[in-house]
Amino acid sequence: MKIILKMWKDPVWSKVISAGIIAGVGIMISYFAGWLPTLITSFKSAWSWLFLTTSISNWLLLLISIPCLLVLYVFMLWLKSLIEVEDNFQSYKSDTFFGLKWRWSYLYEGRISDDDVHCFCANCDHQVYSQDASSYSAVPKYNYDCPDCNNSIGNIDESLNQLKRSVILKVQKNIRNGQWQKNA
Repeated sequence: MKIILKMWKDPVWSKVISAGIIAGVGIMISYFAGWLPTLITSFKSAWSWLFLTTSISNWLLLLISIPCLLVLYVFMLWLKSLIEVEDNFQSYKSDTFFGLKWRWSYLYEGRISDDDVHCFCANCDHQVYSQDASSYSAVPKYNYDCPDCNNSIGNIDESLNQLKRSVILKVQKNIRNGQWQKNA
């Protein structure tokens, strides 16, 4: 009994034992369900097909197909890794632009809405809003002052909506060129 418990703790033997148990249960179910004769006939047909000969033996064709299947498997893993990298950019939800810390959330397919972009003080992380600081309506200037720590980044010539669009463009650029991985 100790040997079986010791074998069960070993990762390889535990898989071998569990595969044996699953195979035994499968054979029992197929026997009682009446599927066993069909399975045995199918196995015999596959075995006889394996040793049929055409201009090349079928077993040789099967042996040749194994490297092809391995190459296909490696290709599928590579494709899966590309898809995972593209999906991981959605963990990039914060960065600092224009002296402010910005946070955003993604909609579908990695799109960012203007409504989902918010700016925060780079010092204390308090959310800040633009304040019109222009003396003339023809020359827009906006201040971003933090009411919590009195930090000011100075005047910016873009309104909050224009600034949000600029941030979205910078985020998209960082995603395209891979910079997001360094900033995430």
